[in-house]
Amino acid sequence: GILAAKVGGVFHSGMYEYDRKNVYMPLPVAQAFLRTGDRVSGIEVKLHDIEALEAGQLAVRAELERLGRGELIVESWKELNRNLFSAMFLEKIAMFVALLFVVLVASFGILASNLMSVLEKSKEIAILKAMGAPDKLIQRVFVAEGLVLGLLGAAGGIAIGLSLCWALDRFGFPFNENVYYIERLPVVVNPLEVTVVGFAALAIVWLSSLYPA
Repeated sequence: GILAAKVGGVFHSGMYEYDRKNVYMPLPVAQAFLRTGDRVSGIEVKLHDIEALEAGQLAVRAELERLGRGELIVESWKELNRNLFSAMFLEKIAMFVALLFVVLVASFGILASNLMSVLEKSKEIAILKAMGAPDKLIQRVFVAEGLVLGLLGAAGGIAIGLSLCWALDRFGFPFNENVYYIERLPVVVNPLEVTVVGFAALAIVWLSSLYPA
């Protein structure tokens, strides 16, 4: 027989995968169209806390066991998008390595700058030593100089990075939805990661200023 259906409207979710292949219809109509009787191929469960995956999965499995349907598969949104999250994890590692090399190159610049500063200030250092300044004091002066340079660089870099993130979040970075899954670039700033990067940069700069000092 022929199943006649009326299109009630066309939706635009902003997610290319949904817009390309998802159709929403009443369950009886979908069952009649697919000739599945009163059966369904899957049930989607939405959690109040999207991060509480393990507890949600355990609760669903417990309910299925109670109903005697323990053979059914329960998958979380992370498991369904495993390949995407693996790719993002590798990308994050690559970005960390790239950032590490950038900071290392900058630290070598600070090392060279401090070394030149020590060589140029040899007369002043000699005067300070003649006046009774201990070696530790002079060493602390040059370490402090390196830390000040590192602090200025870290603060300036983080400020520029956060400003760029704000601008991207405010004005957006458009994508071609026919190529990517999203229309705009989402921006999420993790305060812990920003803090760790800042302290790591300062630690590297401090280490690079020890030798010249």
